[in-house]
Amino acid sequence: MPASPGTSEGVSNIGIVGKSVLLVEDYAVNQLIFAAYLRRAGCKIEIANHGREGVELFLAGEFDVVIRDMQMPVLDGWSATKEIRALERANIWPQTPIIALTASASNEDRELCREAGCTALLTKPLALSELLEAVRKHGTLPVDAALSSNKASSEEPLDPEVQSLLPIALRDLRQRAEAIWKSLASDAFEEIGRCGHQLVGVGTVVGGPSISDLGRALEEAAAKRERTKVNELVPALEERTTALQRFSLDL
Repeated sequence: MPASPGTSEGVSNIGIVGKSVLLVEDYAVNQLIFAAYLRRAGCKIEIANHGREGVELFLAGEFDVVIRDMQMPVLDGWSATKEIRALERANIWPQTPIIALTASASNEDRELCREAGCTALLTKPLALSELLEAVRKHGTLPVDAALSSNKASSEEPLDPEVQSLLPIALRDLRQRAEAIWKSLASDAFEEIGRCGHQLVGVGTVVGGPSISDLGRALEEAAAKRERTKVNELVPALEERTTALQRFSLDL
């Protein structure tokens, strides 16, 4: 449900302190990183693990903004956004801004997000400062401007709280590589593609573009069922993870 005007500064407030945010994200590492960064900026966070849970939490709570991955289990982000917009129309609620996170910035994806009712779209990997800026600006940008406002992210220093999550992220990267090897042995290309998609997002703060590029390449190779390409990409992921491990020890 939309945040009550009497209990918040409202979605038009240009600041972010005190904002109530519903984060809909199925990848645990991204949950930790985004939540830590938003809480550090003064936001109140609730987390949904899939699209259906996101709709249920939206109905049960009061939120100034929804941040959601679009490729989600149980109920995808486009369908979930359409459900929320239908509920708002049926109950005559003001629209709660919905910020879409996607690995693609294609015109088709932008149009799908616009049709679903998203307020803004950010493409992964994104600088964490971009996420905060989107939360800060969502109430002042018209839909069309918001959906075309994301620009290529730049590297930025790690926030100390996010830096403390590096060991968890690195452990997850190793587990992702192991999961891809196992999936490849059983021709489970759909699972490989899912792992690749999640790696695109984790590049936000761990490994930057290199991890994100590997994730995107894995996702594309899985879609084409290119076994040889996956065999080439997983060792590169393992090597990058090892390099990141050495880097984290020097921090």
